[in-house]
Amino acid sequence: SQSSAAIDARLLVAVDRGLRVVSARGALQGVRGSEAIILLGKGRRNSGVQPGELALRLSEQAVSALDQHARVVVGIGDEQPRLALAYASYVRACDAVRVAVADREMVPVLAWRDLGIYRLLCRLPLDEITIDDLPVGLIRLYGAASGEDLVATLECYLENACGAKET
Repeated sequence: SQSSAAIDARLLVAVDRGLRVVSARGALQGVRGSEAIILLGKGRRNSGVQPGELALRLSEQAVSALDQHARVVVGIGDEQPRLALAYASYVRACDAVRVAVADREMVPVLAWRDLGIYRLLCRLPLDEITIDDLPVGLIRLYGAASGEDLVATLECYLENACGAKET
């Protein structure tokens, strides 16, 4: 078994290589325990860098650096308009990792925006759920002109065990 310091060093090398592969510039990075954290700034220097592509390359580099049989999971948070909100993206990336680890059928690179209903489950208890935690389709439904009526219909449909006749 490798020591924690050796794993940290290998993970940091993998992160450096992954960032170079996609030409990400000026990214803040760190390794803590068995997790690597990358904060990728948006701007002219990184305009062509796609978070999904970066995550895939980081996953490949980590598997190569650590152990060909290791299961590496990468979570992607959502873009934030200000640096002060980067922590919210980090929390969402960690939620994506938790879902991927809990459900081994999930892909090893998972973005918060793609979690669907798992977004809600990550926010339990219910009093911690915000509108941003809802699946994207439900947010759009609620935002529609007749959104409140549509949401009420959906709620009734679900309460009636998805029975169209009862709804």
